[in-house]
Amino acid sequence: LVERAAARSNQKLDVVMEVNYVPVLMSLVRSGAGFTLLPRSAIGTIDRAGVEVMKVADLAYQWVLVHSK
Repeated sequence: LVERAAARSNQKLDVVMEVNYVPVLMSLVRSGAGFTLLPRSAIGTIDRAGVEVMKVADLAYQWVLVHSK
């Protein structure tokens, strides 16, 4: 999703690592190691001290629920 959005905007991503644990992501961002994309639902659960949060225009995804019959 992110790579397609970057390509549409003619932006080149420099992905150094992929991390799936929000506290580690936030630690890396606070240390100046880079940026992260988080879902809006995660914003309310993080300590926003020392970071700037902004909405990314035209970037959205859908959640689906799948269950067994």
